[in-house]
Amino acid sequence: MKTSANSEWRIANRKNSGHASLLPPGSSTRGYSLFAAPWPAVIGLLVLAFAIWLFLAASLDAHDSWISRGALRNAAGEWCCGEGDCFVLPSEQVSARADGYHVVVKQTEGDGQEHVRAEIVPYAEAQPSPDGAYWRCKRPDGSRRCFFAPPPNT
Repeated sequence: MKTSANSEWRIANRKNSGHASLLPPGSSTRGYSLFAAPWPAVIGLLVLAFAIWLFLAASLDAHDSWISRGALRNAAGEWCCGEGDCFVLPSEQVSARADGYHVVVKQTEGDGQEHVRAEIVPYAEAQPSPDGAYWRCKRPDGSRRCFFAPPPNT
């Protein structure tokens, strides 16, 4: 059986790739490869994309948590969770005393300075935190909207 030169295709093994390609007559694998990407750059971009994803996941943590899913409200009927306003408080910043939770709030304001203020959250205004952490949800002006505390003895 005779075939014309234009209809003859050949199988070429790509060097060091373990893959084969079907190439038209007269073509060569020399000079290009689908698998010859600049791997350090590709890996660097993947690491950067992962870092961005981690940053976004951390900043949206409260909005993908039990606070937003539970559609929780404070005693005044306000939604606890708004745009980026709920965050975990380290337990070192909260102490339980006779008159309620004493909370030290550290915030960076629009002027770039970190401001520290203390507030007392009466026990009657604290809601239970099922994840065992202290959470504070704030209004745009920084005042407390909701406060969640772990159950006693946790």
